[in-house]
Amino acid sequence: MNPPEDKLSTYLRYSVSRGLCRIVVIGLIFVVGTRIFEPSAVANWPCTTQDDCRVLQGGFCFAGLCRGPNENLVRPLFPVAVAPFSDITPDGSEAELTQSLATTLRAMLVPTLFFDVLRADEAPTGAAAEGYQPRAIAFSDWSRAGAYAVIKGTVGVVPGNERVLDLYLYLVEEGRHVPLRHDRQLINHDNARSRLIRWVDDLLIHFTGRPGVMSTKIAFAVRPTPLGNKEIGLIELDTGKETLVTNSDDINVLPTFAPGDNQIAYTGYRRGTTHLYINEKPFSTYENLNMGAEWSPDGKLVAITLSKDENTEIYLLNGTNGEIYSRLTQNSAIDTSPTFSPDGKKLAFVSNRNGAPQIFVMNVDGSDVRCVTPGCSYCTSPDWHPFGSLIVYNAMVGNGQFDLFTVAVDSGAVRRLTNGPGTHEDPAWSPDGRYIVFAGSGRGGDRKKKQLFITDADGRHVVKISTTDGDYATPAWSPVVESDEPFQPIQTPSQRVSGNKEVTLR
Repeated sequence: MNPPEDKLSTYLRYSVSRGLCRIVVIGLIFVVGTRIFEPSAVANWPCTTQDDCRVLQGGFCFAGLCRGPNENLVRPLFPVAVAPFSDITPDGSEAELTQSLATTLRAMLVPTLFFDVLRADEAPTGAAAEGYQPRAIAFSDWSRAGAYAVIKGTVGVVPGNERVLDLYLYLVEEGRHVPLRHDRQLINHDNARSRLIRWVDDLLIHFTGRPGVMSTKIAFAVRPTPLGNKEIGLIELDTGKETLVTNSDDINVLPTFAPGDNQIAYTGYRRGTTHLYINEKPFSTYENLNMGAEWSPDGKLVAITLSKDENTEIYLLNGTNGEIYSRLTQNSAIDTSPTFSPDGKKLAFVSNRNGAPQIFVMNVDGSDVRCVTPGCSYCTSPDWHPFGSLIVYNAMVGNGQFDLFTVAVDSGAVRRLTNGPGTHEDPAWSPDGRYIVFAGSGRGGDRKKKQLFITDADGRHVVKISTTDGDYATPAWSPVVESDEPFQPIQTPSQRVSGNKEVTLR
């Protein structure tokens, strides 16, 4: 017989959070007639001191992120329009595919939190009829519509009757075409999404200096119905498609991503035991609790919470077979929620050894333990930045509500990312360090149920990504999925296809 879930939740309050879409972006800073300059250097890298930003040559550290020397403290969202795409196949047989590509691309751009995507009805009159060559585009009309850049696309054919997708990025003020690496790609109904992901990454590199995370997924725990048990689910970031990974009469919580394709690990309550599973297969089955696991950056070790010796402690397991490698904590308090530093040499974790849950850091051998949130009365759910010294966590701020904070491990500097309404819990970084996913309530809808949201690294923009009426918790972000398909340029970037006719951009 399963125990009451609220009893299990008492343990899981300390547990680690591991780690799109119909979204409305909040806020737009764009003044017509004022040039928004394109970033030419790496932007938004995490920092704790001015020296961390010296690569930007005059950049400065603000709110834990490097800013360019000319960057306003309030980062603008680039206003981008996706024009109707054109079917230029000789027989016009790809109209449905063509328009679905435009719709999908528009949806992909929004959750990047770098673009304010104009609605289709905000496009200038006649936009659907204008061409995709520079001389055929009414740039002044696009400027009046508020677009800094406009994206156009065509689906045509190449010899062999294969379909080809051509994408064009134009800067409206200059009337200039900006070539990107994956502007031209062979396409079909099966690979359309992956082709767009490639191009969106190119776009983000152009504007920000780094690729995006559109190929990633977010795992989570959810109670689909008020009386149901918690299950593990998955959201595809590029499409917002949401599916359940588990579907059982048991309790499944605390998902994380294990090394390998589609490997999701989670804590499952089965027949009176709390074990760690990978895709329904038992991985850690020691007596009592097995929960809150995270793999080291190299995949060789797993940090996990076990209570095999009665007390709740943090252990390292062999990352392949689950055998115990070492015990890291030996304290009468509760120690849980381990998260690795980017180099794998340190771990952050939660302990109530000072009387209340706080965030601690130690070496991977268990030495040099220190508290990094000494002023916090209830701090849990740490997640270490994928290549920085920042740890994001949630802290109780009153009335049982939580907000998100970051702490710089080296300096101890704390920054608050959210400030109501409602609660914000279980944060997890994206693999590129730009975003944080979390579970929250109070942003519309049922205040008793938590939904999933993402925010940028400084907490300025928040968007909802979950799609059902369930109660969500403990999201985890997957690594970036690298394409196993090599890119083969079809022609030089300046050459395009119109039907079977080759044209050259000018």
